[in-house]
Amino acid sequence: SRPPALETLDALAPHLLLQAFPRGACVVRNDGVIVGLNFAAEQLLGWTQAACIGSLSTSSFVVM
Repeated sequence: SRPPALETLDALAPHLLLQAFPRGACVVRNDGVIVGLNFAAEQLLGWTQAACIGSLSTSSFVVM
């Protein structure tokens, strides 16, 4: 069995990678629901991650 610290790190890894990405990035499930947003995206969009989580990407973003 793995040490609990490694299990915690594994659980945090996707979030840490998203936050470390220098460009605005948004993680969207197959059904279009926003499940993650990094700090750069918050600055670009003017919305917090908390405000975006759970909303549909199609109602939040317009692709031009």
